[in-house]
Amino acid sequence: MIVSTRGRYALRVMIDIAENSSGNYIAMKEVAERQSISLKYMEKIMPILVAQKMVEGIHGKGGGYRLTRNPEEYTIGEILRLTEGDLAPVACLECNAERCQRTADCRTLPMWNELNKRINDYLDSVSLADLMRTAAS
Repeated sequence: MIVSTRGRYALRVMIDIAENSSGNYIAMKEVAERQSISLKYMEKIMPILVAQKMVEGIHGKGGGYRLTRNPEEYTIGEILRLTEGDLAPVACLECNAERCQRTADCRTLPMWNELNKRINDYLDSVSLADLMRTAAS
């Protein structure tokens, strides 16, 4: 599993909005500047976050984005699964993967299943608020 730029940037954007909004809408341009992310790339990330109701946005003067929940209520796992599609360490465990013909005889499958579980359990145990605290310390 390699987390793409989109996943990493989505986490940075979510942390930035959480730290800087105080319930107000934050302009995408401000987030992009603070995070050194191009506006063009942000325009690819934000619709994903809005569509899944992770953030809400308003267009026009005074517009921008804000979180729809408290930072403690977002897990890193849910944000990464949203932007990455899947966190499986091997192709045969990906969502909608074709059933492998070797599943019954695969000696490595139990290991991959356990790794997949640990990855997801860990990422689901870390909240956006946890990452905010990490940055502050």
